[in-house]
Amino acid sequence: MDKEYNGWTNYETWAVNLWIDNDQGTQEFWREQAERARTNAVGTQYRTRDRIASDNLAATLRESHESDAPESEGVFGDLISAALGSVNWREIADALLEDLDPDDDECRECGGENTDGEGYDGLCGSCADKAEPDDDDDDDTSHARREADES
Repeated sequence: MDKEYNGWTNYETWAVNLWIDNDQGTQEFWREQAERARTNAVGTQYRTRDRIASDNLAATLRESHESDAPESEGVFGDLISAALGSVNWREIADALLEDLDPDDDECRECGGENTDGEGYDGLCGSCADKAEPDDDDDDDTSHARREADES
């Protein structure tokens, strides 16, 4: 049974994050990976851009650490495998993404510009309208109007 440890899901998650944070080269590498994950993520109808970035970064973290694990058989191989299997990779990914400088001019849902002040909670006007539909249908065209102005 996993127990919370120092504010993290469990000891294994805390330990991996600690090793990432305690080495400057490793920390810079994973910061770059987090930036890349956020830049490349595109929201969909079913998953937000932030969730996709987190999922992709978590998968990259897991794959990297599992491939770097020493080859070992027997009890030690089983213990390493169990420890890595207990890590909450998404929690680490979320922490890395949260540490990035927020891009206040970018919609957290679609990645589009959020400079017109129509959105709320990091959303552009169009995504805000989708999140909280209201009776004012005129606002639905704000995102399209903004895109046309940029052309």
